[in-house]
Amino acid sequence: MLAPGARVRFGGNPEVSAAEPAGRMTIGPVPPGIGRPPRRKGDRSRMPSHTDLRIAAESEFDRAEFLALYASVEWTGYTEDPERMLRGLVNSHLVLTARDGAGTLLGMARTISDDAAVCYVQDLLVHPGHHRAGIGRALVEELKERYRHCRFVLLSTEAESAPGGARNHAFYRSLGFLSLAEKQMAGFGLPRNRG
Repeated sequence: MLAPGARVRFGGNPEVSAAEPAGRMTIGPVPPGIGRPPRRKGDRSRMPSHTDLRIAAESEFDRAEFLALYASVEWTGYTEDPERMLRGLVNSHLVLTARDGAGTLLGMARTISDDAAVCYVQDLLVHPGHHRAGIGRALVEELKERYRHCRFVLLSTEAESAPGGARNHAFYRSLGFLSLAEKQMAGFGLPRNRG
């Protein structure tokens, strides 16, 4: 179990750090190649409707802040086990956040990647109070730019027939994603581990 105030580095083991506020976890410096690429002059394609929105890679995670975001979209697999949620964030290849000018967390995306061939978008979520404002699109566009060198950028989502599934499918298609079947591929997974 990771104790509040634990300091965790990429590929490292937890070590106690009295300097960390309770409920906050830090991972070491963001790995090379993960820095925000410069925006091309005049490029507005990744600019959401929030004029003061900041998309940035983060390596510190406030337990309460991220729990509140996951709870807002009812992702109980994360909220029922905050320690697992924090381990997932810490062990991600990249965590991007979307914050307003006041620093409020509005959304986030995280990836699992070898940073060469495959990038898997593990989570993409936006607080429901900020849906349809371009935040999810801005996060995905930033991921597409950062991982443009990878052969595959993959994600999984609900079936199109599930509640909200049609909306999610339309969103990902609008960003250029195709179903695996359309790419003449298939995906497989083991049964969900609830333990």
